[in-house]
Order: sequence, then structure tokens, then C-alpha cells
Amino acid sequence: LPMLIGLYGFGLAFAALVFLGRRLKPGLPPVAHGIFLVAYLLGLTVLANTAHQVSVFILEFGFMGTKDFQANLAALHETHASISYISNEETIHHIPPGNIVIDALLGSGLNRALTGLTATVVMHLNNSGHEIISIDIPTGLFADKTSANNNIIVRATHTLSFQCYKLAFLMQESQEFIGYLH
Repeated sequence: LPMLIGLYGFGLAFAALVFLGRRLKPGLPPVAHGIFLVAYLLGLTVLANTAHQVSVFILEFGFMGTKDFQANLAALHETHASISYISNEETIHHIPPGNIVIDALLGSGLNRALTGLTATVVMHLNNSGHEIISIDIPTGLFADKTSANNNIIVRATHTLSFQCYKLAFLMQESQEFIGYLH
């Protein structure tokens, strides 16, 4: 997170759009990290008394998510973050200029190519022209095998990875999706 502050000057006014998926299995990345990032960004707003805008877009899968996700979501509703749900193509909003997009949709457990609404959201993010920061791994990129035949992957400007590098970070065909790796 200090890298984000230095890179984007969060002491100034900014707007961040965080795209989250509902975590279906216990574990942290990337959804819990995405919710933590939202809390951190909101904390900067309070501490610095600046005009930070944080909007959260939650991709609906038809499941409630884990108990941890529900608890974090309840806490998020107590903040001044704008929370919206993406349940179909009509609920995918235009991304206004000047926003930073944070991809925390899916994590390293992905085992098949993206389809349906998730694929549509990823294409929307890629076509937005905004800088994208992926949490843990860009959505759609397989962590432990080639993604050469998978063409729907977030094209991140920066990827903030945790613990250790994923095998995908070392594959040539993944480089165009990872951006700067931190």
C-alpha cells in the first residue's frame, strides 16, 4: 500500500473503484485484501481529511460468500464507501475519467477460462483506458499453468502479489497482463 500512496499521490483528492468478487471458500486473497484496501483507502480519507472517493462494485455469483466476507461487507456498509452490485450487464457502470481501478475479482484458485458476466466485467475494465491495479494476480490469469489460450484476462498496470511469486509471473505469455509486479 505505501507503493500506491507514492505512485498515485493519495494525499491529494482521488477516486478509486474497487471491483470485488464474493469469496466462496475461506482464505484471504484477493477479496479480503480488496476489502482491506477499501478500509485503508477510507482510513486515508479520515486521517488526511481529503476528498477521497471509494466506490466498491461487487460481482454477484448467486452465493452469499463466506462468513468472513459477509462480516467484512457489513462493516463496509458502515462506511461512506459507495457500494454497488453487478448482477447483469445492465448494472456494469461507466468508469469516469480520473479513477484508479482496483481488480480484486478473483484470485489464484482459478481453474477455467472466464465466461459470462465475469468475462464481460473484465473486458469492460480492460476497455476503460484506466490504470488497473490487480490484487494478488490479474483476474483471469491462471496462477500455476499457462494462460496462452485464455484471452479474457485483466490487463493490469500493476500487480500487488502476496507471499510468493506465482508460476504465471515467470511465463513470457503472462507478462502483458501483469504490468509492474510488486
